[in-house]
Amino acid sequence: MNTKLQSFRFDSQVCASCGARCCIGEGYVFVSLAEIQGIATFLNMPLDQFGMRYLKRVGHAYSLLEQNAAHRACVFLDMQSKRCRIYPVRPKQCRSYPFWQDDKTPQERALECPGVVLE
Repeated sequence: MNTKLQSFRFDSQVCASCGARCCIGEGYVFVSLAEIQGIATFLNMPLDQFGMRYLKRVGHAYSLLEQNAAHRACVFLDMQSKRCRIYPVRPKQCRSYPFWQDDKTPQERALECPGVVLE
């Protein structure tokens, strides 16, 4: 059986106890202009100030910064509570995890996210 075709579902109840694994690690959190504007508004910050403080350019796109090289955590992850500080306006990339179209199999995704339930 092709494991890439195996289906899975997501149990969001696990999010509260996993330690925010999806917010820590290598990679980028890409944001659109609309998302940038929404987050800046949510934080009550001028757009230019938000951009200088929280964004980096990656090619022709923008990504949220990381807290530091050691943690490689999203800048908006509260490290104590392991909760997102911009959860109501988090980027689409965050809202759609773990249902990304990438090269990972459901089994690989389940190893990184305890909310992934193989079916």
